[in-house]
Amino acid sequence: MKVPSAKKLPSGKWRCQIQIEGKRYSVTGDTRKEAERLAAGIKAGYAEGQVKQDSISLTDAITAYCQAKKNVLSPSTLRGYTSIQDNRFSMLMDRDIFRLTTQIVQIAVNEEARTLSPKTVHNTFGLIHSVLKFYGISMDEIKLPQRTKQERSWMQSDEISKLLAEIDGDKCEIPILLAVWLGLRRSEILGLCWDCVDLERNIIVIRRAYVYGDDDKWHLKDTTKASASQRVLHLPDYIADRFRKLTPETGRVFAGFGPELPRKHLIAACQRAGITVTHLHGLRHTFAAVMLQQGVNERIVMRQGGWSSNRTMREIYDYIMDEDARKAQEMRDSFFDPSSKNAHENAHETE
Repeated sequence: MKVPSAKKLPSGKWRCQIQIEGKRYSVTGDTRKEAERLAAGIKAGYAEGQVKQDSISLTDAITAYCQAKKNVLSPSTLRGYTSIQDNRFSMLMDRDIFRLTTQIVQIAVNEEARTLSPKTVHNTFGLIHSVLKFYGISMDEIKLPQRTKQERSWMQSDEISKLLAEIDGDKCEIPILLAVWLGLRRSEILGLCWDCVDLERNIIVIRRAYVYGDDDKWHLKDTTKASASQRVLHLPDYIADRFRKLTPETGRVFAGFGPELPRKHLIAACQRAGITVTHLHGLRHTFAAVMLQQGVNERIVMRQGGWSSNRTMREIYDYIMDEDARKAQEMRDSFFDPSSKNAHENAHETE
Protein backbone atom coordinates (compact mmCIF):
# COMPACT_ATOMS: atom_id res chain seq x y z
CA MET A 1 0.00 0.00 0.00
CA LYS A 2 1.57 3.27 -1.16
CA VAL A 3 2.20 5.99 1.40
CA PRO A 4 3.83 9.44 1.07
CA SER A 5 7.57 9.66 1.51
CA ALA A 6 8.73 10.35 5.06
CA LYS A 7 10.56 13.59 5.86
CA LYS A 8 13.39 14.04 8.32
CA LEU A 9 12.65 16.19 11.37
CA PRO A 10 15.13 18.52 13.15
CA SER A 11 15.24 15.97 15.98
CA GLY A 12 16.70 13.41 13.61
CA LYS A 13 13.55 11.28 13.50
CA TRP A 14 11.44 10.74 10.38
CA ARG A 15 7.78 11.69 9.96
CA CYS A 16 5.29 10.31 7.50
CA GLN A 17 1.89 11.99 7.16
CA ILE A 18 -1.04 10.03 5.79
CA GLN A 19 -4.67 10.95 5.19
CA ILE A 20 -7.49 8.50 5.86
CA GLU A 21 -11.11 9.44 5.22
CA GLY A 22 -10.31 13.13 5.47
CA LYS A 23 -8.34 12.81 8.72
CA ARG A 24 -4.59 13.43 8.75
CA TYR A 25 -2.30 11.17 10.80
CA SER A 26 1.35 11.79 11.58
CA VAL A 27 3.63 8.81 12.15
CA THR A 28 7.22 9.06 13.34
CA GLY A 29 10.07 6.56 13.27
CA ASP A 30 13.81 6.37 13.85
CA THR A 31 14.44 5.85 10.11
CA ARG A 32 12.68 6.72 6.87
CA LYS A 33 11.77 3.09 6.23
CA GLU A 34 10.39 2.61 9.73
CA ALA A 35 8.13 5.69 9.50
CA GLU A 36 6.82 4.64 6.09
CA ARG A 37 6.31 1.06 7.26
CA LEU A 38 4.34 2.16 10.30
CA ALA A 39 2.20 4.45 8.16
CA ALA A 40 1.51 1.64 5.70
CA GLY A 41 0.49 -0.62 8.59
CA ILE A 42 -2.02 1.94 9.86
CA LYS A 43 -3.51 2.37 6.40
CA ALA A 44 -3.74 -1.40 6.06
CA GLY A 45 -5.61 -1.61 9.35
CA TYR A 46 -8.15 0.95 8.18
CA ALA A 47 -8.54 -0.73 4.80
CA GLU A 48 -9.39 -4.04 6.45
CA GLY A 49 -11.99 -2.41 8.67
CA GLN A 50 -10.07 -3.13 11.86
CA VAL A 51 -9.52 0.47 12.88
CA LYS A 52 -12.17 3.07 13.52
CA GLN A 53 -11.65 6.54 12.13
CA ASP A 54 -11.49 8.56 15.34
CA SER A 55 -10.68 5.97 18.00
CA ILE A 56 -9.49 2.45 18.56
CA SER A 57 -9.23 0.42 21.74
CA LEU A 58 -5.90 -1.00 22.77
CA THR A 59 -7.13 -4.56 22.28
CA ASP A 60 -8.28 -3.74 18.72
CA ALA A 61 -5.00 -1.95 18.09
CA ILE A 62 -3.10 -5.08 19.12
CA THR A 63 -5.24 -7.14 16.74
CA ALA A 64 -4.52 -4.73 13.88
CA TYR A 65 -0.82 -4.71 14.76
CA CYS A 66 -0.66 -8.51 14.68
CA GLN A 67 -2.60 -8.59 11.41
CA ALA A 68 -0.16 -6.18 9.81
CA LYS A 69 2.82 -8.25 10.98
CA LYS A 70 1.43 -11.77 10.68
CA ASN A 71 3.79 -12.64 7.82
CA VAL A 72 6.94 -11.59 9.67
CA LEU A 73 6.22 -12.78 13.22
CA SER A 74 6.47 -16.40 14.32
CA PRO A 75 3.32 -18.31 15.39
CA SER A 76 4.66 -18.56 18.94
CA THR A 77 5.22 -14.79 19.08
CA LEU A 78 1.69 -14.11 17.86
CA ARG A 79 0.36 -16.56 20.40
CA GLY A 80 2.23 -14.71 23.14
CA TYR A 81 0.74 -11.41 21.99
CA THR A 82 -2.75 -12.90 22.12
CA SER A 83 -2.09 -14.09 25.66
CA ILE A 84 -1.04 -10.58 26.70
CA GLN A 85 -4.12 -9.19 25.01
CA ASP A 86 -6.35 -11.57 26.98
CA ASN A 87 -4.63 -11.54 30.38
CA ARG A 88 -2.51 -8.43 30.95
CA PHE A 89 -3.12 -4.70 31.39
CA SER A 90 -6.88 -5.21 31.64
CA MET A 91 -7.44 -1.60 32.74
CA LEU A 92 -6.05 -0.40 29.39
CA MET A 93 -7.44 -2.86 26.88
CA ASP A 94 -10.83 -1.18 26.37
CA ARG A 95 -9.45 2.36 26.38
CA ASP A 96 -9.03 4.48 23.26
CA ILE A 97 -5.29 4.59 22.57
CA PHE A 98 -5.52 8.17 21.27
CA ARG A 99 -6.81 9.28 24.67
CA LEU A 100 -4.25 7.47 26.76
CA THR A 101 -2.04 9.66 28.90
CA THR A 102 1.33 8.94 30.46
CA GLN A 103 -0.32 9.01 33.88
CA ILE A 104 -2.95 6.42 32.93
CA VAL A 105 -0.37 4.08 31.42
CA GLN A 106 2.01 4.51 34.37
CA ILE A 107 -0.79 3.60 36.80
CA ALA A 108 -1.48 0.46 34.73
CA VAL A 109 2.22 -0.48 34.80
CA ASN A 110 2.32 0.01 38.57
CA GLU A 111 -0.74 -2.23 38.93
CA GLU A 112 0.80 -5.00 36.84
CA ALA A 113 4.04 -4.74 38.83
CA ARG A 114 2.16 -5.66 42.01
CA THR A 115 1.68 -9.26 40.85
CA LEU A 116 4.21 -9.80 38.05
CA SER A 117 7.99 -10.04 38.06
CA PRO A 118 9.94 -7.06 36.67
CA LYS A 119 11.00 -9.17 33.69
CA THR A 120 7.38 -10.08 32.85
CA VAL A 121 6.30 -6.43 33.14
CA HIS A 122 9.12 -5.39 30.79
CA ASN A 123 8.25 -8.09 28.25
CA THR A 124 4.50 -7.42 28.43
CA PHE A 125 4.81 -3.65 28.18
CA GLY A 126 7.15 -4.14 25.24
CA LEU A 127 4.17 -5.19 23.12
CA ILE A 128 2.04 -2.24 24.24
CA HIS A 129 4.91 0.17 23.59
CA SER A 130 5.36 -1.24 20.08
CA VAL A 131 1.63 -1.11 19.31
CA LEU A 132 1.35 2.51 20.45
CA LYS A 133 4.46 3.42 18.44
CA PHE A 134 2.83 1.68 15.46
CA TYR A 135 0.10 4.33 15.73
CA GLY A 136 2.52 7.21 16.26
CA ILE A 137 2.04 7.39 20.04
CA SER A 138 5.16 7.66 22.20
CA MET A 139 5.30 6.31 25.75
CA ASP A 140 9.08 6.40 26.13
CA GLU A 141 8.86 8.20 29.47
CA ILE A 142 7.06 5.35 31.24
CA LYS A 143 9.11 4.04 34.17
CA LEU A 144 9.23 0.25 34.45
CA PRO A 145 10.22 -1.75 37.56
CA GLN A 146 13.92 -2.35 37.95
CA ARG A 147 15.03 -5.75 36.77
CA THR A 148 16.61 -8.01 39.36
CA LYS A 149 19.58 -10.16 38.53
CA GLN A 150 18.37 -13.73 38.24
CA GLU A 151 20.30 -16.77 39.30
CA ARG A 152 21.25 -18.52 36.09
CA SER A 153 20.68 -22.25 35.92
CA TRP A 154 23.68 -22.68 33.65
CA MET A 155 26.17 -25.43 34.20
CA GLN A 156 29.65 -24.90 35.51
CA SER A 157 32.31 -26.15 33.11
CA ASP A 158 33.33 -28.99 35.42
CA GLU A 159 29.78 -30.39 35.33
CA ILE A 160 29.60 -30.97 31.58
CA SER A 161 31.64 -34.20 31.59
CA LYS A 162 29.31 -35.58 34.26
CA LEU A 163 26.31 -34.73 32.09
CA LEU A 164 27.81 -36.40 29.01
CA ALA A 165 28.51 -39.56 31.01
CA GLU A 166 24.99 -39.60 32.43
CA ILE A 167 23.19 -39.25 29.07
CA ASP A 168 25.35 -41.82 27.24
CA GLY A 169 22.88 -44.12 25.49
CA ASP A 170 19.85 -42.09 26.59
CA LYS A 171 16.97 -41.78 24.11
CA CYS A 172 17.42 -37.99 24.14
CA GLU A 173 21.22 -38.04 24.08
CA ILE A 174 21.55 -36.42 20.64
CA PRO A 175 19.16 -33.50 21.31
CA ILE A 176 20.96 -32.79 24.59
CA LEU A 177 24.35 -32.96 22.86
CA LEU A 178 23.17 -30.58 20.14
CA ALA A 179 22.15 -28.07 22.80
CA VAL A 180 25.26 -28.17 24.99
CA TRP A 181 27.92 -28.89 22.35
CA LEU A 182 26.61 -26.85 19.39
CA GLY A 183 24.30 -24.36 21.11
CA LEU A 184 21.09 -25.23 19.27
CA ARG A 185 17.70 -23.94 20.43
CA ARG A 186 14.96 -26.45 21.23
CA SER A 187 12.95 -25.26 18.21
CA GLU A 188 16.00 -25.83 15.97
CA ILE A 189 16.65 -29.30 17.37
CA LEU A 190 13.04 -30.40 16.94
CA GLY A 191 12.90 -28.74 13.50
CA LEU A 192 16.02 -30.49 12.21
CA CYS A 193 15.14 -32.58 9.14
CA TRP A 194 17.07 -35.37 7.48
CA ASP A 195 17.63 -33.32 4.33
CA CYS A 196 19.76 -31.01 6.48
CA VAL A 197 21.98 -33.76 7.89
CA ASP A 198 25.07 -34.67 5.84
CA LEU A 199 26.96 -37.47 7.54
CA GLU A 200 29.47 -37.77 4.71
CA ARG A 201 30.80 -34.31 5.43
CA ASN A 202 29.72 -34.25 9.10
CA ILE A 203 27.60 -31.11 8.84
CA ILE A 204 24.07 -30.06 9.68
CA VAL A 205 22.17 -27.10 8.27
CA ILE A 206 19.96 -25.10 10.62
CA ARG A 207 17.18 -23.52 8.58
CA ARG A 208 13.88 -24.69 10.11
CA ALA A 209 12.14 -24.41 13.49
CA TYR A 210 9.43 -26.43 15.22
CA VAL A 211 7.21 -24.00 17.11
CA TYR A 212 3.93 -23.82 19.00
CA GLY A 213 1.41 -21.71 17.09
CA ASP A 214 -1.46 -19.47 18.08
CA ASP A 215 -3.83 -22.28 17.11
CA ASP A 216 -2.44 -24.39 20.00
CA LYS A 217 -0.70 -26.77 17.60
CA TRP A 218 2.94 -27.45 16.77
CA HIS A 219 4.19 -26.42 13.33
CA LEU A 220 7.36 -26.96 11.29
CA LYS A 221 8.43 -23.56 9.95
CA ASP A 222 10.68 -23.20 6.93
CA THR A 223 12.46 -20.34 8.66
CA THR A 224 14.32 -19.94 11.94
CA LYS A 225 13.85 -17.38 14.70
CA ALA A 226 16.00 -14.84 12.84
CA SER A 227 18.15 -14.73 9.73
CA ALA A 228 21.27 -15.01 11.91
CA SER A 229 19.94 -18.34 13.17
CA GLN A 230 20.29 -19.93 9.74
CA ARG A 231 23.73 -21.51 9.75
CA VAL A 232 25.84 -24.50 8.82
CA LEU A 233 27.53 -26.34 11.69
CA HIS A 234 30.19 -29.03 11.77
CA LEU A 235 29.23 -32.20 13.60
CA PRO A 236 32.00 -33.54 15.84
CA ASP A 237 32.65 -37.25 15.35
CA TYR A 238 31.27 -37.92 18.82
CA ILE A 239 27.82 -36.68 17.77
CA ALA A 240 28.01 -37.82 14.13
CA ASP A 241 28.62 -41.41 15.25
CA ARG A 242 25.39 -41.29 17.25
CA PHE A 243 23.49 -39.93 14.25
CA ARG A 244 24.74 -42.88 12.22
CA LYS A 245 23.00 -45.26 14.62
CA LEU A 246 19.65 -43.73 13.65
CA THR A 247 17.66 -44.81 10.61
CA PRO A 248 17.55 -41.94 8.10
CA GLU A 249 14.03 -41.19 6.92
CA THR A 250 12.21 -38.20 5.51
CA GLY A 251 10.97 -35.26 7.51
CA ARG A 252 12.06 -34.38 11.04
CA VAL A 253 14.90 -36.32 12.65
CA PHE A 254 13.15 -36.31 16.04
CA ALA A 255 9.58 -36.66 14.79
CA GLY A 256 8.88 -39.36 17.36
CA PHE A 257 9.72 -37.04 20.25
CA GLY A 258 7.17 -35.01 22.16
CA PRO A 259 8.35 -31.38 22.49
CA GLU A 260 8.83 -31.77 26.25
CA LEU A 261 10.64 -35.11 26.14
CA PRO A 262 14.25 -33.81 25.81
CA ARG A 263 13.68 -31.37 28.69
CA LYS A 264 12.35 -34.11 30.96
CA HIS A 265 15.26 -36.43 30.14
CA LEU A 266 17.75 -33.61 30.71
CA ILE A 267 16.32 -32.74 34.13
CA ALA A 268 16.34 -36.39 35.17
CA ALA A 269 19.96 -36.79 34.02
CA CYS A 270 21.06 -33.70 35.97
CA GLN A 271 19.34 -34.95 39.10
CA ARG A 272 20.96 -38.40 38.81
CA ALA A 273 24.40 -36.85 38.27
CA GLY A 274 23.98 -34.40 41.15
CA ILE A 275 24.76 -31.40 38.97
CA THR A 276 23.01 -28.10 38.22
CA VAL A 277 19.48 -28.79 36.99
CA THR A 278 18.89 -26.85 33.81
CA HIS A 279 16.82 -26.84 30.63
CA LEU A 280 17.87 -26.94 26.98
CA HIS A 281 18.07 -23.15 26.92
CA GLY A 282 20.45 -23.30 29.86
CA LEU A 283 22.65 -25.72 27.92
CA ARG A 284 22.68 -23.29 25.00
CA HIS A 285 24.06 -20.59 27.28
CA THR A 286 26.49 -23.08 28.81
CA PHE A 287 27.82 -23.71 25.29
CA ALA A 288 28.44 -19.99 24.79
CA ALA A 289 30.09 -19.61 28.20
CA VAL A 290 32.49 -22.48 27.53
CA MET A 291 33.40 -21.07 24.12
CA LEU A 292 34.11 -17.64 25.60
CA GLN A 293 36.13 -19.17 28.44
CA GLN A 294 38.23 -20.99 25.85
CA GLY A 295 39.08 -17.67 24.25
CA VAL A 296 36.89 -17.99 21.15
CA ASN A 297 36.10 -14.62 19.59
CA GLU A 298 32.68 -13.27 20.59
CA ARG A 299 31.55 -12.80 16.99
CA ILE A 300 32.36 -16.42 16.18
CA VAL A 301 30.36 -17.57 19.22
CA MET A 302 27.43 -15.42 18.09
CA ARG A 303 27.60 -16.85 14.57
CA GLN A 304 27.80 -20.47 15.70
CA GLY A 305 24.99 -20.01 18.23
CA GLY A 306 22.80 -18.04 15.85
CA TRP A 307 22.61 -14.88 17.98
CA SER A 308 21.89 -11.64 16.13
CA SER A 309 22.98 -9.30 18.95
CA ASN A 310 25.58 -9.40 21.70
CA ARG A 311 23.07 -8.86 24.54
CA THR A 312 23.21 -12.54 25.47
CA MET A 313 27.00 -12.43 25.31
CA ARG A 314 27.01 -9.69 27.94
CA GLU A 315 24.82 -11.81 30.22
CA ILE A 316 27.14 -14.77 29.73
CA TYR A 317 30.18 -12.66 30.58
CA ASP A 318 28.49 -12.09 33.94
CA TYR A 319 28.17 -15.85 34.30
CA ILE A 320 31.84 -16.37 33.50
CA MET A 321 32.87 -13.69 35.95
CA ASP A 322 30.72 -15.34 38.62
CA GLU A 323 32.58 -18.62 38.15
CA ASP A 324 35.96 -16.87 38.11
CA ALA A 325 34.94 -14.97 41.24
CA ARG A 326 34.15 -18.26 42.97
CA LYS A 327 37.59 -19.61 42.07
CA ALA A 328 39.23 -16.39 43.26
CA GLN A 329 37.38 -16.69 46.55
CA GLU A 330 38.64 -20.24 47.00
CA MET A 331 42.20 -19.09 46.32
CA ARG A 332 41.82 -16.23 48.80
CA ASP A 333 40.47 -18.48 51.55
CA SER A 334 43.17 -21.05 50.89
CA PHE A 335 45.82 -18.38 51.30
CA PHE A 336 44.54 -16.78 54.50
CA ASP A 337 43.00 -19.74 56.35
CA PRO A 338 45.42 -20.74 59.18
CA SER A 339 44.45 -24.40 58.71
CA SER A 340 45.33 -24.25 55.03
CA LYS A 341 48.60 -25.81 53.88
CA ASN A 342 49.19 -22.86 51.54
CA ALA A 343 48.79 -20.37 54.38
CA HIS A 344 51.37 -22.17 56.53
CA GLU A 345 53.80 -22.40 53.64
CA ASN A 346 53.43 -18.70 52.88
CA ALA A 347 53.95 -17.77 56.51
CA HIS A 348 57.06 -19.96 56.68
CA GLU A 349 58.50 -18.40 53.54
CA THR A 350 58.19 -14.91 54.99
CA GLU A 351 60.04 -15.71 58.24
